[in-house]
Amino acid sequence: MIRFVLIPSMVFLAAGVSVLAAPFDSLSRRLISDGFETAYIERVYSASSVQFDSKPVLTYFKIRESKLDYGQFLKPELVTRCKDYMSLHREVLSGIEKETGLPPSLLAALFMVETRLGAYTGRFQVLSVLSSLSASSDAEIMKTMYGQLEPSERERNGFDRFQQFCVRKSKWAYEELKAFLRHAAAEDIPPESIQGSLAGAFGIPQFIPSNVLRYGADGNGDGQVDLFSDSDALASAANILVGCGWKPGLNPEQRHEVLKCYNQSDVYARTVLELTRLIDEAGTPSK
Repeated sequence: MIRFVLIPSMVFLAAGVSVLAAPFDSLSRRLISDGFETAYIERVYSASSVQFDSKPVLTYFKIRESKLDYGQFLKPELVTRCKDYMSLHREVLSGIEKETGLPPSLLAALFMVETRLGAYTGRFQVLSVLSSLSASSDAEIMKTMYGQLEPSERERNGFDRFQQFCVRKSKWAYEELKAFLRHAAAEDIPPESIQGSLAGAFGIPQFIPSNVLRYGADGNGDGQVDLFSDSDALASAANILVGCGWKPGLNPEQRHEVLKCYNQSDVYARTVLELTRLIDEAGTPSK
């Protein structure tokens, strides 16, 4: 008989409303059914830090991309920081450019927009984020979260739309959760120790877990894929861009489409390309 070790006491949503005594019970059984070892899943979900949080679901249900200030990344001081980053990692970037044709300025711009060159890689426990998103299609959890929305938000969207969002997001998150657990196990990393964004992305390039498995690279030859290491992060970002169709000689429109493969936002792609241009116009970084 399989024994599940559940989180002690009640689990609370972000706004302080108790929802279920064991929100990851069903999720744990599903993971085991999909091939994960019982002992591993029991250990993962017995960690006291792994808790249900409605914030990822509610944030992405309400977020409006038009309100995101991408213009903040085009300031002169950030261009200078990108130049300094290129100088610091000149050898790695040069090797990538020779192999793929990717200009160092593009990778620096990408990392600036993603995490300010690794300064802000996220403060949310990725395991809790992806587990919470995966469990969000549970009827009781869904209804409780819907009640946390502001009345105006509920009136504007309605429960049916929220339900559709939760079901869609849950399906996506479950696949990412499985990829995340496989990555953590392969690299012998306690999954609860990895922090990232509310979307479940992590590391300097902010990869979602499925992209880590597909494009993650050991850039410094230490035998591990560590996206918090600049060498590995740069090599991995180069992999995904090449995988999305990057090659020398692309016109601006084609470069835009490659970046949209990395992030589907048009504003995001335009910002990275504009920052790349500003970096290039600033001249060669100091040695």
